[in-house]
Amino acid sequence: MVQREDLDAVITATPWKCHTPVCLAAMKAGKYAATEVPAALSLEECWALVKTSEETGVPCMMLENWSFRRDNLAVLNMIRKGLLGQIVHCHCAHSHNCMHWYFDAKGYPRWSGQHLLKRNADQYPTHGMGPVLSWMNLNCGDRIDYVCAVATQSLGIKDQLVRKYGKDHPPAKLDYAQGDIITSIARTVKGKTLVVNMDMQLPRPYDNRWMIQGTRGLYNEQRNAVYLEGISPGREKWEPFPPYQKKYDHALWREPIEGGHGGTDYIELREFVKAVRNKTQTPIDVYDSVTMTVVLSLSQQSITQGSAPVKCPDFTGGKWETTGPKFALDM
Repeated sequence: MVQREDLDAVITATPWKCHTPVCLAAMKAGKYAATEVPAALSLEECWALVKTSEETGVPCMMLENWSFRRDNLAVLNMIRKGLLGQIVHCHCAHSHNCMHWYFDAKGYPRWSGQHLLKRNADQYPTHGMGPVLSWMNLNCGDRIDYVCAVATQSLGIKDQLVRKYGKDHPPAKLDYAQGDIITSIARTVKGKTLVVNMDMQLPRPYDNRWMIQGTRGLYNEQRNAVYLEGISPGREKWEPFPPYQKKYDHALWREPIEGGHGGTDYIELREFVKAVRNKTQTPIDVYDSVTMTVVLSLSQQSITQGSAPVKCPDFTGGKWETTGPKFALDM
């Protein structure tokens, strides 16, 4: 298919194991590549994406929709305006009971559920990481230096299967490698810290728990609030975020919006298509795509090694030191 001359780009939304091979085939054929999350399943696949994009000159974009959320882009504008001061620390998570996605209607593992049997890792880091890359200027003046990860025991998967299908249900008797909650801690070269949580096998409402903190204030997604020293009324009191979102609304949201996930899916695909048509870099480049993804591999390595620090590769080859902010520039 990628040999067709009337084809300009390839988007893959297949099971995970096909994401990297499809992107590699597209780039080698001179076609723009975009993939659903995660972009890769291993460190080797991350490097393959980077090297192929560099060698062919063809962009590769992971379609991380939460990078384009309206609230997240408004926070980005606030950070770039200096309202939070110098960024020090961030927390993010993907918290969502995904048993319906891992298992079919009869309670048997889908392709996604097979990953729970084989690997103990943060298997879905990109939704939390999406806005964090630009908030923290990762790959644009800073980068992740190393990651430490810790996993809880695995209880939630079997508990939910037993309660729904009974203790004699075959999948309820399997041994799952995946811990219920994974906590990864990353430190950047410049000394910032980042906590990434995966919480996808226990009963709970959905949330991402974004919090970004600087020398002059912080934003808290769960509270839908900010505190900005010298600006927020009252001493150390939260104030509502919505007025700030309105004031610092990003240009990407000023065009007509439609589509899923509140419009984020539409925006990311619209911007990808613009890049293809104009033959320009995609809004999320290959370096940011693999940086969001590599937490999967690094967390697995760290957990296997007793939560030891695991170095994060410099996928940019040193370009992070001279590259300025590039994602969603506005205002």
